[in-house]
Amino acid sequence: MPLYPAQFSGAVIAGNGTVGGSWSVAGHALGEDTPANHGLVAWAYDPTHNVNSTVLSSGVIYLTAVYVAASANVTKLYAHFNAAASSITAGQNFMGLYGSDGTRLATVNVDSLITSTGLITATVSSTAVTAGGMYWVAQVYNATTPPSVARGAGTTGVGTVTNIGLTAATLRYATNGTSQTSLPASITPSSNAATAFGGPWVAIG
Repeated sequence: MPLYPAQFSGAVIAGNGTVGGSWSVAGHALGEDTPANHGLVAWAYDPTHNVNSTVLSSGVIYLTAVYVAASANVTKLYAHFNAAASSITAGQNFMGLYGSDGTRLATVNVDSLITSTGLITATVSSTAVTAGGMYWVAQVYNATTPPSVARGAGTTGVGTVTNIGLTAATLRYATNGTSQTSLPASITPSSNAATAFGGPWVAIG
């Protein structure tokens, strides 16, 4: 059955048949589970693809891209810890949200969350995100043993595969900065470096 323009939100159909903008489709679009079905705005990927975990490095800012299908106001950032942090450095553990230009849009201290395991929910001030936009969920932790985060594949060279065809400024999975005790007001996306694994897994809602 053909899909008609009224069934898309914010999608722009060009004369050559390509579709730009966002596809905000109710239900299981193209037979796939979507963040909207879980009450979320966006996620890095379906969390059933979390096949392993990695202990993050203290002071490193980890960035995970999320792609927004419909404009919304974000108040929650999600991650999943397979193992909790130990001996944390108080006041130096944060999650946040950055725009694709590197501007920090939201940040919150998560000292009280990283000593837990399972799904982590951090509350931020209401932050508007735009349909068709790419954003990064950022994490930086400082502890004797930082948390172990859920992730996708992590075999040799997977960082190249998961970021195939992307520039440093548009990487899905990246790091940006070391020896950091907070999330800076801005980052330089062109300075991103690819992670060696697909993740960390994150979501926004």
